Amino acid sequence: MAKLFVALDTATGAEAMAVVERLSTIVDGFKVGLELFSAEGPEFVRRLTNAGLEVFLDLKLHDIPATVAGSIKRLATLGVRYTNVHISGGIEMLKAAVEAARERGDIGLLGVTLLTSLGDEEIQKMWNTSESVSSIVVRMALRAQEYQLDGVIASPLEAHEIRNACRTPFKIVTPGIRAASSRHDDQVRTATPKEAVRAGADILIVGRPILKAPNMVAAARTFVSDARTASR
Repeated sequence: MAKLFVALDTATGAEAMAVVERLSTIVDGFKVGLELFSAEGPEFVRRLTNAGLEVFLDLKLHDIPATVAGSIKRLATLGVRYTNVHISGGIEMLKAAVEAARERGDIGLLGVTLLTSLGDEEIQKMWNTSESVSSIVVRMALRAQEYQLDGVIASPLEAHEIRNACRTPFKIVTPGIRAASSRHDDQVRTATPKEAVRAGADILIVGRPILKAPNMVAAARTFVSDARTASR
């Protein structure tokens, strides 16, 4: 059954807690990103996990192996369910990250493939390549599985190819989830909850379509219902 995490894309902890209080009994967990973590720090994350909530701490670590390993060990003490690293950080960084995560045994490590704000044209220009986004993402997912990460972050448009390429169990976490009628904002590789789940996604990340909805609770219920219907 696919899970739905709400991205706490708010400027302050007070705003985030208002969202948590309204949605904690509806959704499966919450994502804390760099902006909120920078504003509120580790204690805010610990407040969520102490309340028994599943938290994905989305900091997208990308540094030298020792720094990433040390960071993961410290983040694991916060009780978060998942954190993540950029796969492009290299083999030694991935090995160090996995070893640090396994040392704790209770934190899932996800690999970031390509941000959902990037499309073929920008990737090809920036990397001077003719390779498509989907090809790069699948290749990175295979590398993540090779080095024993628990899963990857990828857009829902690549989920089907990743699921076909990678052995199970291997989690596919998809941001860029939108209602069929909503705007894409700054994400260009998006899909509806049903499309993402049917493509193979395990965890859907939804932020603005719920946070900015006229009725946040109703929007969350709709996204959860769509995801669970597609999981059957």
